[in-house]
Amino acid sequence: MKKIILKCLVLAVVLMVINQCLYQLFPSVYFGQPDADHNWNYLLEHATDYNLIFMGSSRIVRHIDPEEFNAACDPAPKIRSYNMGLGGMQPPESYYLLEKILQMKPAPFRYILVELELFQTSGSWENIGTLRAEHWYTFDWYFRAVRLVLGSGYGSARKVKTLTWYTHQWFRHSLNSGYTAQQLRPPGSITFASWQHGYEARNAEKLAAWLSSPPPNAREDLIAYNRYMLETHERFLENPERLEALKRKSMAAFSQPNRTPGKSAHHSLIRNLIQRAKTQNVDLIFLLTPRSYFYDQLLPLYDALPAEHKIELADANRYPQFYAREYSFNVGHLNEAGAQLFTKALARRFSELITPDQPADQ
Repeated sequence: MKKIILKCLVLAVVLMVINQCLYQLFPSVYFGQPDADHNWNYLLEHATDYNLIFMGSSRIVRHIDPEEFNAACDPAPKIRSYNMGLGGMQPPESYYLLEKILQMKPAPFRYILVELELFQTSGSWENIGTLRAEHWYTFDWYFRAVRLVLGSGYGSARKVKTLTWYTHQWFRHSLNSGYTAQQLRPPGSITFASWQHGYEARNAEKLAAWLSSPPPNAREDLIAYNRYMLETHERFLENPERLEALKRKSMAAFSQPNRTPGKSAHHSLIRNLIQRAKTQNVDLIFLLTPRSYFYDQLLPLYDALPAEHKIELADANRYPQFYAREYSFNVGHLNEAGAQLFTKALARRFSELITPDQPADQ
């Protein structure tokens, strides 16, 4: 029995080494989600068509219209932007993809706007076995994630839970133990379709009309996803108080006097990413978006960043429109009209941030 166990361990180690070598030799990104993979590959194939990209979660892909952003920016720099947001994307996954982009030679993008988010501390166990949940677990990024957890202010129980999750996912990825093509939980994060420049707005009337007569070739997973999204809209209308609670939480967090910037392992990683981007003439800008539940934890991180590398549009005291019911699709997201307001506000703040001697064209 001991010999059998030893042989299994040796085989596992050999498989891990082989797979890690393959990941290094063939470092392509594959989400296992048709639409996400299409948008990523489209961006790489047409990289020279753009000089600015947005990266982050559904609060990026649903809230920023690239064409509206381009038109609303100061006319001096000619901005050509692409929305590479993806539902459920947060660090370390977003930083893994950012690093992939920074490895491109030469760097085609002048600006990269990344949503400032907490790093993922756990995931849904139902998603184990999906490429989307595990694709970023390279040897390097696993140990970076471990350092982030150990250097965080989390309690011991949360650290153990997070490290258990990361280690389990890393072993699966290293052993290449088999995957399913899609997320197992459609709600909120399975796919986004190939909208213009990656943008996906949410309009309840249009969504209901689409579901009443979906295209003949519509995938079942996309139909299920859109049906779920419409249900979240209907639940929001039944209980709008949740949005008011979120608004009050934002107002309280931003109203705290004498906020103290927080230096952490996460902050150090961001500073390193900013410096690396600078070496390739890329301005990395972190965006604090509305409707997060974690401003009490995000604000110390945001406050510690250099002023020229951050934009905040999350304070409900200053931006109540981004928490208004009439501009909401559900609790966590703006509707199409709200997205247009947000895009224009972001374009104004971005135009104020960049300087005339930094032309956008390359």
